[in-house]
Amino acid sequence: MPMANNNNPSASASAPPALLAFHHVALWSTQFDRTVAFYQNALGMTPIYQWGGAPQRAIIIRASGEGKTASHVEIFERPTDENANEKNAPTADENQRLLHFALTTDDVDGCYHAALAAGATSQTEPFNAQQENKLPNTEFLKVRIAFVRGINGEVIEFFQDLNPPTVPPRD
Repeated sequence: MPMANNNNPSASASAPPALLAFHHVALWSTQFDRTVAFYQNALGMTPIYQWGGAPQRAIIIRASGEGKTASHVEIFERPTDENANEKNAPTADENQRLLHFALTTDDVDGCYHAALAAGATSQTEPFNAQQENKLPNTEFLKVRIAFVRGINGEVIEFFQDLNPPTVPPRD
């Protein structure tokens, strides 16, 4: 959670927008099915959204928590050089597995602008997105998101789920 810094003359006089939780960490995977099976079977995580088709599938798997305080792992299939058949498709880099991390908020726009005012740089302005969920008996993924690069170049996503899934509790 951000804290006001009274010693910083550039700090805003108003309180920063509230961050509710750490939403997810996003990973690249060149072994998509094996990676999903690992998080689901070995760690007991529950898939809640899946979209795209090979070689560019994606899935969000719930790790813990409920509602706005749930935490997740998001896995993006990253084509290897051999199967990067779409123009501009990203290819695997053995040194890069972390894509970004996301923070849950009810004020994506406020967090985005507060981050820019504090020295972050814009990567993607706030927008609404919708994806068909390929998991059975599930709703569309509807979110409001924005991306910034933090002071050290890290990619931060501000994330608001506009249609939170109903996920049964784990046994």
